Amino acid sequence: MLVCRCGTNIASVVDVPRVAAFAAGLPGVVESIEVTYACSQGTLTKLQEMVREKDLNRVVNASCSIRTHLALFREALQEAGVNPYLVEMANIRDQCSWVHGQAHREATEKAEDLVAMAVGKAAQLRPLVTGSIPLERSALVVGGGVAGLTAALELAEQGFPVELVERDDDLGGSLRWLHHTAEGADAGAYLSNLLLAVERAGITVHTGTTVEGGMGRFHSRLRRGGETWDIEYGAAILATGTQVLADPGHGHGTDPRVLTARELDEQLRSTSFPGAAGHCTVFLACVGSREYGRAYCSRTCCSQGVRQARELLRRDPTGRVYVLYRDMRTYGFWEEEYLAAWEEGAIFCRFTPEDPPRVTAGETLTVQVTDDISGLYTELTADRLVLLTAAVPATGSADLAGAVIFPRTAGEAAIQGRGAAARATALLAPGKLVVGGSVAVVDEARCAGCLTCVRVCA
Repeated sequence: MLVCRCGTNIASVVDVPRVAAFAAGLPGVVESIEVTYACSQGTLTKLQEMVREKDLNRVVNASCSIRTHLALFREALQEAGVNPYLVEMANIRDQCSWVHGQAHREATEKAEDLVAMAVGKAAQLRPLVTGSIPLERSALVVGGGVAGLTAALELAEQGFPVELVERDDDLGGSLRWLHHTAEGADAGAYLSNLLLAVERAGITVHTGTTVEGGMGRFHSRLRRGGETWDIEYGAAILATGTQVLADPGHGHGTDPRVLTARELDEQLRSTSFPGAAGHCTVFLACVGSREYGRAYCSRTCCSQGVRQARELLRRDPTGRVYVLYRDMRTYGFWEEEYLAAWEEGAIFCRFTPEDPPRVTAGETLTVQVTDDISGLYTELTADRLVLLTAAVPATGSADLAGAVIFPRTAGEAAIQGRGAAARATALLAPGKLVVGGSVAVVDEARCAGCLTCVRVCA
């Protein structure tokens, strides 16, 4: 029996010596000691020595959470020659000292109750064994954007067969319309290199295809038009990404002078970029973001707007560029881009959510705004209004995994794709899946036939 002080985490509230002495008097307990840190290597070594010397067949540890430390104590017990499932933990930190900091006596009494229950349960534990089942050493990647393509490449380069599924007819995701990535790379060249690498890696690509069926059972049905077929795999990576807000308002869809940042990037990629010298462009940030129903920041909009503002000024130094924003969130090194845009002539105007800019798309396109810092009211006559719109979950994401993390730049997406591939590799590399150990079973003598267990764990 180990009773942990956890430095002062537990000992500052719970009377640890009293709990250790209490445990020593419980039935079946042959040794009860107080330790400073039960999870330290020195304590674990001492525990293993006690197990061997006294021929112990059960261990109870009164310390912290099973979520973080149970595996550690099971491993130590196994190394000492005892079945790892014969260890029980009493959480006297989270459930005593952390929640009853002002009630030392009551916390100590509760700790004693938890220890008594853990000892009683330990006496009833039975040795459990694990087994292994064959694992399909292949992967399914859903989503053909930067993250999906990168993850698929990482897995393929390590020798795992990969099925890459994209619901659109073309791969690339947001790279298909970006002029430059947020990191400044040529988006078209970046995508071309990715697609060439995917082709050379022998990845099986399914475009215009959706996924159906249970991911957890490593079996899915792919559908393209009226055709369906089944695939089996050992790991799945969901990289379905985001899309632009469908109806941003402000005259978008009816006035060609109002466009989204995505549409501006598409124009910037064109060799015949429209616009005469001296044009006025107004960027409007937080369109659809940070409001009721979408309270989150879409994260990349400010950086994208700053980059596009600099590009417009580079192409037309006589032009005027205004950026209307609530908060300029050019995080990290993007702050340098914001300062560069300001130095190059972009005019930044901060507005409040209570007094947002007002857009009138008539014969002339006007934007009325009050600067929150100076208090000055301004009416701008614009040749182009660019909406920095919210990023929303891709169509069909609700059937998979929600918004699939968060909006991110191409570089960040690639990094996360590699991270997901690394986790999938750890699962696929052994070629088998360890199962067994703690498994729920039905006690037929007590079963009332309510089927609750079936409904929650089919």
